[in-house]
Amino acid sequence: MYIFIFPIVTKFYSYFNVQEFDEIMKQIIMLKEKVRQMLVPKENATNLLREVNLIDSIQRLGLYHHFEQEIGELLRHINNNHVENGTITLNEDLHSIALVFRLLRQQGYHILPGKPHPVYHIKHLNSSPI
Repeated sequence: MYIFIFPIVTKFYSYFNVQEFDEIMKQIIMLKEKVRQMLVPKENATNLLREVNLIDSIQRLGLYHHFEQEIGELLRHINNNHVENGTITLNEDLHSIALVFRLLRQQGYHILPGKPHPVYHIKHLNSSPI
């Protein structure tokens, strides 16, 4: 049951007794299950962007291997519902589009770089220093 953390078990045993260690393991399992539930694809675009940011945070923390299946399913959902002919169809800010682009590309989906995002392009033209 605790095979995935076996190398650090002996270190924890020196700090905690067996009951404390079992309690910590139960909390870890519970938190992993909560994260899995957060990665379930939803149709709402706001939730989609929250999930994409969650994937990014999970990757940056080095915990990706614990949630590979859920992340793969979520990115497959995004590719099937928000990508047409290799172009991302979400109407969001540049950061969100770039994040979706990077995550889909890293997962091996064929996503075209495309043209600059219209919202960014308009903001950029209106903010000229002259």
